[in-house]
Amino acid sequence: GIILPKLWKVMLASKDITPELSETFLQLANIMGQKNAYLASQEIETLLDELDMNKHVVKREDLELLTSKVNVDRLENNPVIPSKEEIRSIYESLI
Repeated sequence: GIILPKLWKVMLASKDITPELSETFLQLANIMGQKNAYLASQEIETLLDELDMNKHVVKREDLELLTSKVNVDRLENNPVIPSKEEIRSIYESLI
């Protein structure tokens, strides 16, 4: 759950995002009462902050290990596959 809003932002910024996926994000945002998916991801982050679940969940010394342990094959079911750099950036944002 804590990675979701960060992954959404990576997916939304991707050149590989399809019109169908963009529409799905817009529908999810509308369900959440937001105008767009970026604002919806911000709302999820705000909720995680309020629940004190969005801070310091990754230690800097574990960053490389976590990044290297991501099973890229399992990401193939994701509509947009993040690069290793994007995965690292997501984990880094959780430090």
